[in-house]
Amino acid sequence: MTPRSGSRDEDPPKPPEKGNNPQEITSAKPVIPLPLAFRQETKPNPVPPFNLSVFLEPAPGSFPINVPPRLVEAFRLLEADPVLSGGSAVQVWTGRTDGIFGTRDLDFITHLRAIDLETVGIERSAYDGRYAVVDGIPVEFPSGPLGVGDLDLDPRTDTVHIPTMSGNMIRCIRPEACVLDRLALVANDRTASAFLQASAVLVAQIDSPIWDQEWIDQGAKKARLGLLWNFLAVEVKNPSAEGLEKALQIGWDPLPRK
Repeated sequence: MTPRSGSRDEDPPKPPEKGNNPQEITSAKPVIPLPLAFRQETKPNPVPPFNLSVFLEPAPGSFPINVPPRLVEAFRLLEADPVLSGGSAVQVWTGRTDGIFGTRDLDFITHLRAIDLETVGIERSAYDGRYAVVDGIPVEFPSGPLGVGDLDLDPRTDTVHIPTMSGNMIRCIRPEACVLDRLALVANDRTASAFLQASAVLVAQIDSPIWDQEWIDQGAKKARLGLLWNFLAVEVKNPSAEGLEKALQIGWDPLPRK
């Protein structure tokens, strides 16, 4: 997640070493491959024919994500309570890591800097001030505050605790906020894959006990994403290439008149 909407998810300048995928999530359900058209996104974003329902498999609840135990311990020692966001949050709420769901790093919104990890004994391999590599996994610390568009998120009430693969617990933006975060990329950058990610999170979580329809309806308006959210809520029931094209043209809600 970007701390404020509209900026593009960034990968570290260097990819992690082969075999160190931070997002290897296990699931009891078989993984349905993405259509070939969506395994790599080109620029500008074309809109090829597709069947969205092929990869929108309901997956209520969160899926564990691979966060190095040493990093979790470092957060504890530094008295930090960071929030997982961005593409990593999409994986938490969909259980998918393939194709457009893949991400190279873990995004944590926190007051910490990468260099702070050295104070608790983690010898970091850093690309710049925001990035570090911990046990082979790239970690990014985007600047805060936590929010989407004009919507400020409360790190306590707008996040939930989710498990890591090692059995620890960390905070992650709630699924509704994850949907809005992806729609912010659609509004700002016209990123087709972000609309599909938002669709996947919605389908996976809308019947989950933690889903709050009122929260996302009100949050979308505050974030200036009301039009896009309303369009997605209808389009996801009968997805089409034409619908995706329309979504990429909607943009932000108009600014209120003074």
